[in-house]
Amino acid sequence: QDFFEEKMYRASGYTRYNVVSNYGEYLKGKNEQMVRRGVPTLEEIALTGTQWWERFAGVKAIYDLKKDLAKAKNTDSALLDYVALVLEKAIANEKDEKLIERYKMFNN
Repeated sequence: QDFFEEKMYRASGYTRYNVVSNYGEYLKGKNEQMVRRGVPTLEEIALTGTQWWERFAGVKAIYDLKKDLAKAKNTDSALLDYVALVLEKAIANEKDEKLIERYKMFNN
């Protein structure tokens, strides 16, 4: 996890997109402590990424993680609620019209 946390801020360009996406995949199936540590990093990218594709990668990673948590039988409902709220916040914060349109696919 430290690897992703460090790379997230040092990577640039398309490499950053890949790191964000891979970090989201990495968090799937991890314990609650790891998820709670990782989600704020994804949230920060989703909210403050300078490029639209960085923000999209952050939102998609959070969305995919939420779906994974919802499918898992032993997910704490508070954790799922937390991730869902982070996703809602990231989507609501977006100002780019094209991304707002793309984010409609995450409304399920």
